[in-house]
Amino acid sequence: MLKGKGKNFVRALSWSVLQSAVKVVGNFTMGKLVALWFGPAGLAMVGQFQNLFFLQQSATGGAVQNGVIQGVAHSESDRDQQRLVIESGAAITFVLTLLFSGIWIFGSVWIRGHWLANDFPPLVYYFLPVSLIFSSVFFLVSGYFSALKNYQSNAWINIIQSVATVALFALLGKIWGIYGACFGLLLGQIPAVLWGFRAFKKFFSVRLSLRWPKKQENGMWNFALLALYSAIATQLNQLLIRTHLTDQFSEVQAGYWEALQRISNLWVPVVSVLFTSLFLPRLTQRKLRSEFMKDTFLTVLAAGGLVFLFSVTVFGIKEWLMEWLFSKEFTSAKDMMGLHLMGDVLKAMTWSFAYALLSRKKSIALLIIDLLFNVLYYGLVVFLSNQGDWTGAILAYPLAMVVNFCVTVGFWAVILTKQPISHE
Repeated sequence: MLKGKGKNFVRALSWSVLQSAVKVVGNFTMGKLVALWFGPAGLAMVGQFQNLFFLQQSATGGAVQNGVIQGVAHSESDRDQQRLVIESGAAITFVLTLLFSGIWIFGSVWIRGHWLANDFPPLVYYFLPVSLIFSSVFFLVSGYFSALKNYQSNAWINIIQSVATVALFALLGKIWGIYGACFGLLLGQIPAVLWGFRAFKKFFSVRLSLRWPKKQENGMWNFALLALYSAIATQLNQLLIRTHLTDQFSEVQAGYWEALQRISNLWVPVVSVLFTSLFLPRLTQRKLRSEFMKDTFLTVLAAGGLVFLFSVTVFGIKEWLMEWLFSKEFTSAKDMMGLHLMGDVLKAMTWSFAYALLSRKKSIALLIIDLLFNVLYYGLVVFLSNQGDWTGAILAYPLAMVVNFCVTVGFWAVILTKQPISHE
């Protein structure tokens, strides 16, 4: 019989697998529909719009969610402290939502001219700031459920989001083409937030208000900084790479690159939920140095092992998989699958050490690491693709991840020796 930690791990893994399976199936259902209806060029365009949307999401709530998880988990049963954490996170996301909505609206001419079609429908384009309000609430509520290890509620809010997004994406895509599909991506947030906020009020009945955090309070300032930079560095980097491939070669090659990124989405949801729901709270609560080291290496083995098994399986069926997930037009990308999967394994292992740093509130270290990786990755994409064909952009990924892994482990080792973690 499983007891204590064993039951907790199995429960977390079960709900993680369920919600991630729904998310993965949903993402690839949408990818399949785009590939069949609009081809590689259409997949590249949808990828551009998703990146722009995810950039806004990351900035307004994505990484602040980690701050909520870390703060609430650290507060344990102290409801007053939990309230301060949630109010601080809500205040930061509210301000960031206004900021990025303004950038989106006033920069519409430049954004549509450089990253989207100039004739992109105003209804879809200008609805994005509205959807950010719902996505910000979604991140805060999901973060609260994760911190309290309420795996069931966290799974349901994510499942509802995935199912609603796929349904609206398919329906509107069929009616209105590629622009309708993009609109469906935005509308899918709403049902999940309505359900999630109702569930949140049942578990947390204390009256909340917006409260700007003090600098020393909850580490929310650091997580807000991490949120802003994460959005700018990661999502913007993908936009720049896809734009470079389109300009240097064509939208077809950009679509091949996008297809390989979506292969990674088969494992990213599962491992991401494990990090936020299980690994981050556990690492945050570790006080002894030996326990912190042990849990870090267990996280590396668990995340790296899962992605390695996934990569071996995918590589064995790569030709069939590319055709099944997308279409015959995408089989040209299969030859680059091995290099891309090598980068994925390194990415999962790097994330393990990064979340260990996050559990010690070392946001500045993560910013430096992320900056180095994204600059190096984009630089290698441009340099290698300019030397030959688009495959240089694929080789750049594992090369950049090798450097990123070494740098992250180096920071982790320094933190381990300098951070005041208790000894036995």
